[in-house]
Amino acid sequence: MLWDRYFYKEAIEKIALKQTVTLKQMDFEEFNRKAIEYGNRTETSEIVNKAITYRHKIMNDIRGLSEEQLHQTYLDAEGNVFYIPQYLKDFIWHDQHHMEPLKKYLANLEA
Repeated sequence: MLWDRYFYKEAIEKIALKQTVTLKQMDFEEFNRKAIEYGNRTETSEIVNKAITYRHKIMNDIRGLSEEQLHQTYLDAEGNVFYIPQYLKDFIWHDQHHMEPLKKYLANLEA
């Protein structure tokens, strides 16, 4: 959820509002460590609701873009290219990458 929020707030929402993309390279391990801490102190239902909210925001904002906006290349805060079709490809791969561990986790909860 926190990664979705980050990409939404720093890229997708900015593009939809015709603002400058503010993504920066993140220390993934540090970000994930903080996400774990957040998860440990936050109700699961709140995390799930926010995850759903940010996914909907991402999808709705992208759907609202023109073809030109969708296929334009944007520069992030560090001058790196942000390209929505590549972001979506990576987004889908990342979700699929986590599906099996998630399925195992949920199966253990039901057992």
